[in-house]
Amino acid sequence: MAFLHCHSCGWSQDDFYDIELAVKYHRWRKSWWKFGISFGYNPITKIWNDIKWLWKPRWIFLDDWILFDIMRYTGIKVNVEWMESGRSRVFSWDWLVVEIVKDWKVFREMKWWTYNSWKRDRDNAVCPKCGKRAFDID
Repeated sequence: MAFLHCHSCGWSQDDFYDIELAVKYHRWRKSWWKFGISFGYNPITKIWNDIKWLWKPRWIFLDDWILFDIMRYTGIKVNVEWMESGRSRVFSWDWLVVEIVKDWKVFREMKWWTYNSWKRDRDNAVCPKCGKRAFDID
């Protein structure tokens, strides 16, 4: 995966998507079945992983900067409970809504979805925000 960003204005996009169907061996699994299917890194698998992670009702402890940055990016306010220890927590179903909206916004703002589309356009590609050609891939 590669993170594409512009050095002039700070515009960035999420890692390039890919769709690969692969059978992977997971030695860390506790069950006897250690094989799994991977569908690559794309919007569908991102949302599915968020659902798997957040569907179980529970409290999630997150750092304040993560909470406020993602809530500012998505525009969705969730109930944040402040603990006496200085930590904050949110309910998993509230955070699931925020994660799905974040994934949708990231998907909509992607300029080059795959690395191949970037390679095809990189010679004449300009930044969607400032119009310069100061790209870097990390």
